[in-house]
Amino acid sequence: MTRLTLLLLLKIGFTAITVVAPFLLLPADRVAEMIGALEPAPSLYRLYGVAILALLVGYSSAVPTAQRGELPRGIISMGLVSNGGAATTLFAYGASGTSVLLAVVFAAIAFALLTTLLVPDLMLRTLTGRHQASA
Repeated sequence: MTRLTLLLLLKIGFTAITVVAPFLLLPADRVAEMIGALEPAPSLYRLYGVAILALLVGYSSAVPTAQRGELPRGIISMGLVSNGGAATTLFAYGASGTSVLLAVVFAAIAFALLTTLLVPDLMLRTLTGRHQASA
């Protein structure tokens, strides 16, 4: 397993649990409470959950590519914008409580994705440090 594969799998799992599941499965009033909204917006929450789920499908499509030791540049770029944008937005609007943890995790993922673009050989190594293949 490459380091990039592990990063993608962790990103997919973390986002599915912390973002997709709540927005798709929790009652709208609970989601409103979680995000600090004044009134629930059920259809907006569900649409957001579906949009993030679509991103996760994109990330999962890159797992076999990363396993072959190839760099999925488009997916990495998508993830950099998504995670960097999420972290920046949360920090810019005064993240507090749980949203600080989310912002830090999203920022760490963005940093790892940026590292992947800048030093692909590092992230395309297996967890034991061997080269999988060259990008």
